[in-house]
Amino acid sequence: MSLVPNFPGVPEMPSYGPLPSLVLDIQELTALFSPDVEWGIFDSSNNKVIDSDSVLDMSFKAGSRIADFPVEQGQFANYNKVQSPDAMTVTLTKGGTLAERDAFLKALDAAKKSLELYNVVTPEATYINANIESYDYRRGQSDGANSIKANVALREIREVEVQYTKTSLSADKVKNPASADPESGGKVQPKDVPESTAHKLIGKVGQQ
Repeated sequence: MSLVPNFPGVPEMPSYGPLPSLVLDIQELTALFSPDVEWGIFDSSNNKVIDSDSVLDMSFKAGSRIADFPVEQGQFANYNKVQSPDAMTVTLTKGGTLAERDAFLKALDAAKKSLELYNVVTPEATYINANIESYDYRRGQSDGANSIKANVALREIREVEVQYTKTSLSADKVKNPASADPESGGKVQPKDVPESTAHKLIGKVGQQ
């Protein structure tokens, strides 16, 4: 269809088809801007811990504690700055039926009481070894009458491998002598002597 009327003296203009629509479908926009990563809180087997409709927000905080006493110039060292565990807050939403919302809250409470370590997954990074410290939720008219918005606070758990060494304590090094390790006070018979060897020793003594 030509946009210029066909009148005498007016040069013929090329005809164009329908103009492309500038409005994309909402699903196309979501697919275009949403990374192919499922947000949420997952366990070590990559299972979602809390079944929510969506992750509305996520905040992250990494901090450290610095010594507040004066230090000599040029002597600021690693032991003057201790790294604090990372803290995360994930905002989840849940709608649906009354039973579904009830199951959502029960899952939240069970995860808060658990000692399991979880992973917080986002498109940019995955934060591992975190435990749920607390949660709060609200229902408001602005969020929808049948929708719950919950804030889940997690904190990183830093694990270390402990190594133990055995140290003998003599009686003169402890306050209570009964706490000292037993000491040998005389001759000790050899342990695990084979019976055949013992008979040979007895035989030699009898011959002398």
